Amino acid sequence: MDAIPSSPKLKFVNRTSATISLDIINPAGHVDYYCLYLKRHQKQFIILFTNDVQRYIVRNLFTAEEYSIYGVAVSNAVISSPSLALNISTEYSSFNITLLGRSTNRITLGLTGIRRTTLSYSIYLNGIPWKHRIDTHIQNESISDLLPGTLYIVKVSVDFGKFTKDTVLKVVTYPETPGPMTVIQSKYTMRLRLKILSGNIDYYRVLSTSVCTSPTFMNVSYEVEKASDSKNEIILITEPGACCSLDVAAVSNNISGEVQTYAVKRRETVPGLIIQSSIKINGMSVTISWSMPNQPNGIIVEYTMQFWSSTSSIKNIRFICTNCRGSTECDHQEKQKSLNVNATTTVNFMGDRNRYNRTFQREQTTFNVTVRRLPENSDFYYTIYASTRQGNGSMYTASFKLKSDLVSSQNQDKGVIAGAVTGTFVCTIAVMLIVCFICKQYRNKLRGL
Repeated sequence: MDAIPSSPKLKFVNRTSATISLDIINPAGHVDYYCLYLKRHQKQFIILFTNDVQRYIVRNLFTAEEYSIYGVAVSNAVISSPSLALNISTEYSSFNITLLGRSTNRITLGLTGIRRTTLSYSIYLNGIPWKHRIDTHIQNESISDLLPGTLYIVKVSVDFGKFTKDTVLKVVTYPETPGPMTVIQSKYTMRLRLKILSGNIDYYRVLSTSVCTSPTFMNVSYEVEKASDSKNEIILITEPGACCSLDVAAVSNNISGEVQTYAVKRRETVPGLIIQSSIKINGMSVTISWSMPNQPNGIIVEYTMQFWSSTSSIKNIRFICTNCRGSTECDHQEKQKSLNVNATTTVNFMGDRNRYNRTFQREQTTFNVTVRRLPENSDFYYTIYASTRQGNGSMYTASFKLKSDLVSSQNQDKGVIAGAVTGTFVCTIAVMLIVCFICKQYRNKLRGL
């Protein structure tokens, strides 16, 4: 009959939150292998014998859990009596709360780092109990019905039996999407007031994807400032008449919400000075050309040209836009892309008509007026100005003289006398010339009486 092997001795060496290290000691005799048992956990480990003192690590244990461990030796299928049990608890390890997702009214949390047979934990929201759960494992938790743009302090308290451990996470819900915008125009800026629909915001920010476009469809610069007296207002500075597509997001606790796009237009003002490109004389006619002002300050709806000589009445030539007045604030940006199209007309200086109305389309930005049948040896004057819906712009004033010895000349530029008042921006010159002309006409009438 085979002898009964000696009972092994178990000596505690080390522990972690998931392992226990033991030395298994054989007092005497032959051993084929050992069997270790964990009471109440129904776990068995078979360890082949290697030497009289050998180390074994029990793995995959639960956190902060108490274990009762004993062992037996086996030799030739004969089992020894059980060893003395070791009662050892695994260590506590910290657990983590991670933010898995959030919206304007919900946050989803992930809890990791805890393995226990039975898990009991409580969740507190801003110090108020929100949920208590007893389960075999910890679960992801979704907390709903929250306020947008609000900071919440989430505390998870885990009961480990003999002690309790807490972990805290600060979470901010997304701010609400910006609401309706009210535009308040002032002389130099626009104040954009956004309605706060719900929750909290710190301020609104304009994203760099925003763009402002001038009435000539060119991108123009803009500046954005926070209103010092209101957190839901933005101050926008850009050119008069500019249309802006603004991407705006609310910010709360350094978290930006969903972007909303707005189309706003800076109030128009009167336009700047037109650009004269050329004046050309050919025989007894003159062609005057000009272009849209560098600073239109809005949509140009009309150009007015007045042309006269020292001995004749004033000819009024108007170019009236046919597709401008009905335009809404910014819809033209998608409809009109081609500029620098010419608009041309001809006027008979010696004719009876003094008023000429012509039309143009908004994409026409260069204008040519030809005045025919000019009397020789005369001084001629003309003014040109552009108009927006807000009124007339600065007046361009110029003059030239047609000499008899140059009438038949084909040199188009020799008809303009050096030193003539060409290109001056002073409106008073035109006014003075008109007054002189009226006085002279009046004197001529008196002589005829």
